Amino acid sequence: MRQLYLAVAVCAAALPAYAQGQPQGATPQAEQQQQASPMTQQFLSKAAIGDHYEIQSSRMAMEKSLGGEFQNFARRIIDDHTKSGEKLKTLAKNMNLQLPSELDTKHSSMIEQLSSASGSQFASMYRDQQIDAHKEAIQLYQQYSQQGDNAELRQFVDSTIPALQEHLQLAQNLPQEPGTAVSQAPGMQMGQKMGRHTAQGETKIIGSLGPDHVFASDLEDMDIYSTAGEQIGEVSDVVLNRNGETVALVVGVGGFLGLGEKNVAIPFTAVEISASRRDESATTEPGSPNRIVLRGMTREELEAAPSFEKD
Repeated sequence: MRQLYLAVAVCAAALPAYAQGQPQGATPQAEQQQQASPMTQQFLSKAAIGDHYEIQSSRMAMEKSLGGEFQNFARRIIDDHTKSGEKLKTLAKNMNLQLPSELDTKHSSMIEQLSSASGSQFASMYRDQQIDAHKEAIQLYQQYSQQGDNAELRQFVDSTIPALQEHLQLAQNLPQEPGTAVSQAPGMQMGQKMGRHTAQGETKIIGSLGPDHVFASDLEDMDIYSTAGEQIGEVSDVVLNRNGETVALVVGVGGFLGLGEKNVAIPFTAVEISASRRDESATTEPGSPNRIVLRGMTREELEAAPSFEKD
């Protein structure tokens, strides 16, 4: 028993000496990994705000009928920046940091400018903003890649820079003068413009169907499918706004043999329409739609959605 007491006493005497040998303020390695330098915090904040802006502005672009190039670009931006935003959240959480959930003054002003624009003015402004925003983002990411002190975050940065550079190139390749809607109604080309106002006020009339054109009248009574191939409804009508832009497809969902069915207005930006094109082996007319796919919603969600009243 006396030997046990002596052992305890020796250990107790050694502890102060061990503590004196440690650097003042030292913390365990796991706790050190949770700490973030001011540079890292600043980068995470700016990058998160950039992602919020990209997603918000591109969602606005998806609601406009600006042509296939703009729609495809905006969809790509939303997808990529949503993924990078989620990764940033995970990295910030590991550092016990809270990322901003709202835009700063600068990006809020940019969104307000887009909100007040329409047609070709919106397209030109969106294109210019995307070019400037991605130039700034690339500079921000490259600076942290060279000077950042968090290895895991730097790895994410290095893997993201090529995508940002590709976004910039895609933005620079967007048309500088997209068409402006003049009028559009069932029987005219959907998702495209009937003509284009030039600076002199000239309107150019479309002489034939383009590769991405379909007739609104052809969409009526077409079935809509989920991404899994399930038939979830049938188009009964098309909704346009006063600018001639396609807003929604009215789809009959639910019920049995027509009984208990209700109409739901699905945003046009949520569907993809595949259309046949004329070639040597084609048997259908150019632009004839053959399939409508709804993305982001299931049959159950449609059936639970509010009814669309035509009257």
